[in-house]
Amino acid sequence: MNTGPMILYAPPFEHLMTGVLRLPLARLSAVLLDGRYVPDMSQHDRYSHITPYELSGGDYGPVAVAGVRVEPVPGGAAFFTDPIIWGDPVDLPPARFLALLMSLPGKPKAEDALFGLVDLSPAGGAVEAQRGAFGVSPPTGGWFTLTAQPNS
Repeated sequence: MNTGPMILYAPPFEHLMTGVLRLPLARLSAVLLDGRYVPDMSQHDRYSHITPYELSGGDYGPVAVAGVRVEPVPGGAAFFTDPIIWGDPVDLPPARFLALLMSLPGKPKAEDALFGLVDLSPAGGAVEAQRGAFGVSPPTGGWFTLTAQPNS
């Protein structure tokens, strides 16, 4: 599944801007959230803030995110990962969001920082899999792009 861009939670964005976070070194996990979750990019900052909405158990627990990289693009840099795969075949109940966490890959803890959020169904509703493949790929231009504008 291809999807739209990622929105960063406030703390990782601030860490990126100050140089505290170095993306190629980031260790990330991915989780799926149901449609009850209401994103709050400034107030939610820990895994414990989203666990009530996480799809867990069976085929759809946290997974490790591999291939974290930053690639140059005209005027900036784009953040990519390998496709995030839950498996084939899997059974997944309706999911609305994909959240990335800064955690030991595939093993998030309550205090781990939230990184970014992707709406898997921007038009509403949800996505699911019934004994089929389920994975999410970054958009062609990356999950997000940081660009610089020259000072005038």
